[in-house]
Amino acid sequence: MISLARAECQPVKRVRRLAAKLLDDRIRDDEWRELQALLSTSAAARRAYVQAILLQAELRYLSKRA
Repeated sequence: MISLARAECQPVKRVRRLAAKLLDDRIRDDEWRELQALLSTSAAARRAYVQAILLQAELRYLSKRA
């Protein structure tokens, strides 16, 4: 049996992968729909998505300052 913490980890990992594809402009339509579904049903997934977006924004900002 999968623990609750581990079960919650799966959507978070998937959201991180899909967010990376989105940010790299490589996300397919079916993946975009999957990402939307995950974000609409999981608070942990939403937190992971926001963290991924913020990290990317910070990295882009820092790379332009260098």
